[in-house]
Amino acid sequence: MAVLSWGKPRIQKCASVAGVPDGNWVDLDTPKQDTTKLTTTAGQEVTANEEGGDVVDVRSGKNTYSLEFDQFVKKGKARDFEDEDGLVPGEFAIRLIPEDEATEGLLIERATIRVEENYSATDGKIRHVVVKAIKPAAGKTLKPYTHNGLTVSLSELFFTSAADTTGKAITVTSTANPTAVSSERWATAETSGKTVKVKVEANTTGKLRKAVVTITADGKSALVEVTQIPA
Repeated sequence: MAVLSWGKPRIQKCASVAGVPDGNWVDLDTPKQDTTKLTTTAGQEVTANEEGGDVVDVRSGKNTYSLEFDQFVKKGKARDFEDEDGLVPGEFAIRLIPEDEATEGLLIERATIRVEENYSATDGKIRHVVVKAIKPAAGKTLKPYTHNGLTVSLSELFFTSAADTTGKAITVTSTANPTAVSSERWATAETSGKTVKVKVEANTTGKLRKAVVTITADGKSALVEVTQIPA
């Protein structure tokens, strides 16, 4: 069993409808070796400078994401994406599953796709696929995905510095009722049926702090990161 999400990946696609995957996932043809790559482009940073060059304030944009890979054009095999001069009509959801399916891959719930065709005597005809992630119906543009892991509604929780005795709820998709354990005493995890509720004490440390809640059911597990800001 691997620790890292390396090795030969599986890439799957389905249609994205109103920013949500329709669930009809199908496997893509295996990419050419060492061509699958996720590129993150940092959001644009704008600074407000006063005379003399001192920075008064900084505003940063969100990151953007592009998943790229090459596919061989094989005799008798249908293409995964039919394009019109490089542009693939419609919107898609894409997920990448590492060779060890218990390690973390990635999920893009809404994307546009571009294809570039190239030829060389060494490789024959190659299709370079570019997946441009765009904002989905809810949540992050790029999400973690574990194919052989436990499905939970949230992978991150954020709290203010105040104590939260009501808690934030996480829904678990499982057959058996889950168990949940927190890595830190200031964050507690309680279960009720298929719901895990996380509560926190007041943060008086003056520092940002983090905890990890491990949720387990049906022999699978999921990790939820808990972040609490200081006062």
